[in-house]
Amino acid sequence: MKVLRKQEIETANIQVGDQVIIPLAEIGEFSATAHKVTDEGIMFIFDEYIIRRPMNSKNTNKGGFEKSELKKWMDTVLLMAFPEELRDKIYGLTLPTVGQIVGHEDEWNNNNLEPDTDEQLPLMKERKNRVAYFKNDSSWGWLRNATKEEVSSAHFADVDYGGDTFFHGASYSFGVRPEFWLVKQESRGPVPRESKVSYRNYCGGRNSKEVTKESLQEEVFEKENEIKLLKQEIKNLEEKEAMEQAARETKKVMDSYIQAGFTKDEAFQMVMELSKTILGGGR
Repeated sequence: MKVLRKQEIETANIQVGDQVIIPLAEIGEFSATAHKVTDEGIMFIFDEYIIRRPMNSKNTNKGGFEKSELKKWMDTVLLMAFPEELRDKIYGLTLPTVGQIVGHEDEWNNNNLEPDTDEQLPLMKERKNRVAYFKNDSSWGWLRNATKEEVSSAHFADVDYGGDTFFHGASYSFGVRPEFWLVKQESRGPVPRESKVSYRNYCGGRNSKEVTKESLQEEVFEKENEIKLLKQEIKNLEEKEAMEQAARETKKVMDSYIQAGFTKDEAFQMVMELSKTILGGGR
């Protein structure tokens, strides 16, 4: 009888398919799978959605993912949630792309979404690895690609319950499945980051760098932004159930158009017209 047995081991020789367990402060403990290994580092993607958040508080994709509120949250709150021993070895904290998840064979994706040059990750060729859950419930999740400007100024790509790509307005609260690189111990040291003075560290005598008015103002500004993001998260959680229902209805409408004989592009344009009223996001 063939038996596939998983066993926890301590090793620095991580291979594609290996899983690591990562506790995220105030968020939870999650597994992440190694999807790519190079001489410089290892690229991991979390196996589950760690949280649900909107891409932006308003239906806009201006600036793409890199200028989104979700990216700012990942670079601040999420990064600080990683264990301290990993934090300085993490780089490239982001979301997966359409190419990494489903490849580039879908003509609709190529015509309507901002392109990326990523090849489909080997493990993502299996549908079960493209599907992710949030708190044990199947869920939609954001991808990095925005819709092209001539198509819509409001939408980003996402992955649906079946591991296929779709699109929704940026203000929807969908799953966040982070991707990150972990520098190899033998390749180089900690990832260089700008050193910032913390008032708490200063008062505790753990940082000898001089505190200035400007450094404290900068920290106040960062904390104010963090508070704004947390307030927005509370609002998003309150609206989550209604948004998810609207997402399911939008998918049903598009599927019904396709079943009626319309092409995927025609169905998309018809849904876009509806979204001008429902989502407030059409061009």
